[in-house]
Amino acid sequence: MKPRTRKGRGRRPSRLPPKIEKLIAADSAPLSVPAARRLTTREIASLKDLLTGKIRPEPAAGEIRLSKAVEALAQAEPSPAVAAVLAKVVADPRHAAVDRAVAAVGLRLMPSAEARAGAIAALNADDPMVRVNAIKALGCVGDDGALGPLEAMTPASEPERRHLVFARALIAHRAGRRVPSLPFEPKLGPPSRRPGMGAALALHRLRPATIRAHREKFRGSDYGVRPSDDVALEITCGESRWTLFVHEDVVKAGDFAPLAARPWVAGIMAAWIESTHSYAPQYVLLTSPTGDQDDDGAGAGAGVQFVRTDGQVIYVGRLVREPVTTAAAALRFAVRDFAGTPSAPPNVDGRLTARTVEVNVHAPMGVRRQKAHGEPAIPLAPPLGSA
Repeated sequence: MKPRTRKGRGRRPSRLPPKIEKLIAADSAPLSVPAARRLTTREIASLKDLLTGKIRPEPAAGEIRLSKAVEALAQAEPSPAVAAVLAKVVADPRHAAVDRAVAAVGLRLMPSAEARAGAIAALNADDPMVRVNAIKALGCVGDDGALGPLEAMTPASEPERRHLVFARALIAHRAGRRVPSLPFEPKLGPPSRRPGMGAALALHRLRPATIRAHREKFRGSDYGVRPSDDVALEITCGESRWTLFVHEDVVKAGDFAPLAARPWVAGIMAAWIESTHSYAPQYVLLTSPTGDQDDDGAGAGAGVQFVRTDGQVIYVGRLVREPVTTAAAALRFAVRDFAGTPSAPPNVDGRLTARTVEVNVHAPMGVRRQKAHGEPAIPLAPPLGSA
């Protein structure tokens, strides 16, 4: 005789929890990130079972959106195990293209072998929306192993080509390998929500406690940037504001020397989104050494590109280390508006130390850009400190 067991013990539930049924309903409101992170272990497990086909919604539950389950799971548990689940969704042609594309978006949050494998496999998807989001995912989490598949890909559209170029540049900078600077993309629309001439531009350093608070409100991919606990800038322009999170490996030694040693994805400029009370990545900072320096390292620096997350170069400039004459090192910077339409683009230059940031904003009158190519008609950044 078989031993008696308690009914249901060791079995998966045969239906979704009511909260999850409501969450994935077609007419439900989008789930916020804080709400997703409050899901219980059982609710998260039910999302995994739903996406792997172990549980099917009850017919009485009405129309559902699988993409909502994907979004909730990606935010609730951005782990390698969840990346493997999302990779299966991306690869399954039985799912709707929008569900597969949303799963590819979710892979951006999970820098893991599972996420990379899922995104690489999706590069050959039939649907262009899935392909583009797979390329973007590799730009966020890809490593050298993704370069071969990306380079072998023949883009079927302008967005695919642009994101391929950007993804390869991001991977190379994360690996510290030199590559040509990203080109300006004149076909893209004018930049929005960017610091410009219309309002006063201000920068200031954030205290460590404030940096931590801003990081807790950050939503989206970090592009491989491990934000410093001690160095971050807040940028304000009118009613808009951004937090510039800086890679800890660039500043942890205190002398900015790593900038002159290798290329970096050096930081993320995240915009404050009032409607969600969160910060979202809007620009990625790519740096590459210029090679000019004195024997003591003074003058060593790097070129910098502020690249919008759609691959458009918005600002370019140069970073230069000052001679270390005191206990505190300093970094001078000069940034030029590269993609704006005004005839007198704003120039920003200043000096960053361990405690302060000094900034000057000025617009050289009479200087016009070559609009046909989007290239400034003035030198982008003369050698700082040479005067």
